[in-house]
Amino acid sequence: MNAPTPYFLSNLTYSPFLPVSQAYLDEQGTDFGASENNILVNGAFRITEHITENYIGYTKNETYWDAEHVYVNTVGKRFVPGTRTDSTLREWYEAGYIDAFSVNSNDEEGYATYVLGEDETGTIQNPADSNTNGVLSVGGATYIGYFNFVRENYEYSVAADNKDAAAKEATSEALLNVDFRLGFLYGLNILERLEYYNPEQPEQWLMRGYTIRELTAWDGKDYADYVDDVFNEEQGTTGVTLTGIEQGSDPIYDADKSADYFADAKAELLANGLTEADFPIQVDVIGSMSATVQAYETRMYDALEDASNGVIEIAYNIPQSDQQDSEWGYVVNNYDFSLWSGWGQIMQIHKHSFTQ
Repeated sequence: MNAPTPYFLSNLTYSPFLPVSQAYLDEQGTDFGASENNILVNGAFRITEHITENYIGYTKNETYWDAEHVYVNTVGKRFVPGTRTDSTLREWYEAGYIDAFSVNSNDEEGYATYVLGEDETGTIQNPADSNTNGVLSVGGATYIGYFNFVRENYEYSVAADNKDAAAKEATSEALLNVDFRLGFLYGLNILERLEYYNPEQPEQWLMRGYTIRELTAWDGKDYADYVDDVFNEEQGTTGVTLTGIEQGSDPIYDADKSADYFADAKAELLANGLTEADFPIQVDVIGSMSATVQAYETRMYDALEDASNGVIEIAYNIPQSDQQDSEWGYVVNNYDFSLWSGWGQIMQIHKHSFTQ
């Protein structure tokens, strides 16, 4: 190292492509990453086949520093197409293309066969076929809520939502207030939104953590369980889990606590220079383009507004095209608060071979 690099260890564990030799980058130029033959990796596997937006094949990296403890020889990933149907993954599973999948709740045939089973006693937690719920959180990704502290872009689908300079400044000041953000945390009833996926048991889709279950473990204990231990210790609780599928409610949502935090936030903001005319604070969020989903999202945000007792007003900003949706979400960051993005696995794992 020529200089302190605190990100070095995180790069080694999070990305298989970093750090990269500068000499190799100079040699490859714009061809770097163009094919499986133009990539340097330090991970346990090498990309040995790549069909754009279709398939990636991985082979064990024999020069990996801990190769003797890598017990899988090959892994394949198949991209889920934009033209997929509710039964696409089931059909792939039945054809032997993938080893496991999560049953789409709209796939009645798949749900009856692989979740309920012949005796109709199976559940999402304990399906008739254990391979149909490889990730216990019933999804391959977690979506997160986050604030935009350095917003520069302001585009609105409804002209009446436009902010003047004073409103922009008030929102910026509010987002920097810890109690204001805690009001959001405790006042956002995510289960209202998740009823879109399962009206009867929305908590099955709830994960109050960044890392999905069964992604990583240490000494046989799931990472999410370690997080639960820390949460219970800090909250003075016992047995509360942040993984919604294991319990029947949201361990975070608390409208009364949210109201208290928003009240404290308003008092602090007024003491620091804002005036009553600055309230309610307008918070812009990116709305879903789906009319069906909008009903669930707006119900969630309406409850948040109610909990704030007039401290906030949600501007539900709906993109007018898929391109604008993507641009608002991660290119120009056109929001104050967003549930638009997340982290997880976007491809399906294929058959793989194990070392005997």
